[in-house]
Amino acid sequence: MFSSDSPDGETDAEVHDARTDATVHDAVVVAIPATLVLVALAGLAASLSVPTALGVASVPATGIVGYALFYRPPTAPSEKERPR
Repeated sequence: MFSSDSPDGETDAEVHDARTDATVHDAVVVAIPATLVLVALAGLAASLSVPTALGVASVPATGIVGYALFYRPPTAPSEKERPR
């Protein structure tokens, strides 16, 4: 299924693998809403009001955004990583 060669010398399997590799920033996109939902639900289970639960949930979500922007900032893809 993934055995034909493309004109630029990459096999279909290499192209497919490059498009499905998850990055740190992909995980951040999942982690932000997951953190908000989990911490807000925990806050509601602890009988906090909805605004308070969401306020508490925003603290770790903000930390995740800070990590993605400042500790592991996005970089331009190299020539090999760019889609053709």
